[in-house]
Amino acid sequence: MGTKDGARAALLIMGITLGSKVLGFIREMVIAAGFGASFYTDAYVVALTIPAVLFASVSRALQTTFIPIFNELLYQKEKKEAFRFANSALNTVIIFMALVSVIAFIFMPQITRVIAPGFQGEVHRLTVTLARIMICSGFVWGMVGITGGMLNSFKLFGPPAAAGIIYNIFIIGTVVIFSSTLGIKGLAVGTALGVAGQFLIQVPTLKKLGMTWRRYLDLKDAALRKMGKLMIPVMAGSVMAQLNVVVDRLLASQLPEGSIAALNFGNRLNGFVLGVFIMSFVTVIFPALSQKAAVGDNAGFQNIFLRGIKTVIFLTVPATVIILVFKVPLIRLLFERGAFNSEDTLITATAFLYYGVGLLAFGLRDVINVAFYAVQDTRTPMFFGIGCLLLNIILNLALIGPMGHGGLALATSLAGAAYVIVTIALLYRKLKWQNNWEILTALGKVLIASVVMGMVMWVGNLLLGDHMLQSFMRQAVLIAGLITVGGGAYLSMAYILKIEEVFMIFTILGERWHSLIKR
Repeated sequence: MGTKDGARAALLIMGITLGSKVLGFIREMVIAAGFGASFYTDAYVVALTIPAVLFASVSRALQTTFIPIFNELLYQKEKKEAFRFANSALNTVIIFMALVSVIAFIFMPQITRVIAPGFQGEVHRLTVTLARIMICSGFVWGMVGITGGMLNSFKLFGPPAAAGIIYNIFIIGTVVIFSSTLGIKGLAVGTALGVAGQFLIQVPTLKKLGMTWRRYLDLKDAALRKMGKLMIPVMAGSVMAQLNVVVDRLLASQLPEGSIAALNFGNRLNGFVLGVFIMSFVTVIFPALSQKAAVGDNAGFQNIFLRGIKTVIFLTVPATVIILVFKVPLIRLLFERGAFNSEDTLITATAFLYYGVGLLAFGLRDVINVAFYAVQDTRTPMFFGIGCLLLNIILNLALIGPMGHGGLALATSLAGAAYVIVTIALLYRKLKWQNNWEILTALGKVLIASVVMGMVMWVGNLLLGDHMLQSFMRQAVLIAGLITVGGGAYLSMAYILKIEEVFMIFTILGERWHSLIKR
């Protein structure tokens, strides 16, 4: 896949992901309107946590380890052999996930007491019922990881990216249509159907590729065994990431009321930026990196990796500047209403800012991790993930005193930066790349353009800040306008400084404009 083709694919995924995120907000609004902040929604949220913990991380680990091995068979052997491995992996996952689902179904009352020890009586029974409904789709979670990995390997990113849209549509539809008759159980059924929909939307494209399901299972298959071995470190790394969050929440529970909520809101907003923009590019470059690794093209691998790194820099540095300038107005716009007051805005903005400082590190971490996964090294990210967790704990303890919850957010960002510096050096050493200044040069240019952008937005915010205390619509228009003007300044400086990514954007937009004119 060429550079422009990769950029087009990333923009496609970005648009679909943005649509999915918007539908996710609508989903939450529909659920809130249908069931309110009641014990019904409490039961549903806890019930959904159980299959998510059991299966969602497994599905991501499956996709991460499946793609490099599938690409290896696809490009070193033949398509038939790759599909044979895919069938074996699918059937293994179906059996394993179904077995786990049955065990979880039987012991759901006990599992629920561990997850939500405070739930008693009716709310506990309801949670068990809802979780049992949703656990029935457990085996499909794993299938989605495998099928999505296959399509990404063939550079077909649309159907896997659209899976989130299908998931949200099913949930919204069941609440609207069946909430009056089935109540909260209808929401659980819709969630289970939404997971099935994520798989079904990919089936037609798989059939066009020639993939058909076969009752084939070879547990002695070398490729299948390799995938199993690679999965263990990936899942361990996922656990490390979750432990980071747990440690932050435990320490934040000792701080003034609202600290945990502020960390949660701040982290979610930064996660939105990473999910829409950065993961779109990571999704595209992962199979491309795996393909280069499979055919032994070290130079091509390095070229794709550097392109991914520079794209993340191009996107996250100006995003960090936007957070720096508009941290309070953005939080006020999104959350300050009802019980969420001006004091809540300030403490959430603090968390938003210090998580935002690590936005570049978090984006680079994702690119570095998939580079290791592409060369089938899942142990290095795991070991340094453990080191990152320990560093985060040390920094938490050092910063929580002078900085409160902001120190916890900053500790996460600093630990992420340390992880990036060490692992990128190890990657260069592992693949025997020559040290060069390409990354630092790109970072320097982007920093200059971002400073100009920040100055433009800061002056505008200084002049118009009082107007942002008025209606929601006025706040939204002013913030959007200032970010647009600042974005124009950023792109103009990027053009002057000859940053490659901006020329690629202009080329793609120009081609799109010409195609529209010709219609």
